[in-house]
Amino acid sequence: MNKLFFYVALAAGLVACNDDKEDGGNKIPELGVQPVAVSTEIQEFFEENLEEFAGRVLYENGVEPSENACVMINSVDELPDVDLTLPIFDFATHTLVVGQYIAGNAGSYPAQQGVVVRDGTATFNVVVRYPGGDDMELLPVISSEFFWGLYPKMPTISTEVNVLFN
Repeated sequence: MNKLFFYVALAAGLVACNDDKEDGGNKIPELGVQPVAVSTEIQEFFEENLEEFAGRVLYENGVEPSENACVMINSVDELPDVDLTLPIFDFATHTLVVGQYIAGNAGSYPAQQGVVVRDGTATFNVVVRYPGGDDMELLPVISSEFFWGLYPKMPTISTEVNVLFN
């Protein structure tokens, strides 16, 4: 009887401590702090220039094309030297994050993202979706896809990217 009570209590505790959220039938962990809303100018800049800008940022910071990674930018001096007209970022109150994830199919997009800062590491959680949903034919293609977000100011610390395919 004591063993049965122990296992029931253990199972109930595990369920109660689960921080996952339901999303489209799949469980995803708590995303953390969400990116802030941005101006139309910033949104349009990234819609038109994300691949070139992110590619340059990641290259200048030694990120390999085959890894999930991101870079935190906390000042104008940390912006890459690109031949683009950059929008104005308020680095006194915000951190710009630019990153990439490796997807098993071209055409995926970051549907949600957030950051959790814990123990000196900023973990960027990126929920990735495909335009065709579950009915999309998966092709044997590996691609680097880029993402960005403007977050409330964070110190520059080590980063990791957690990609969640949904």
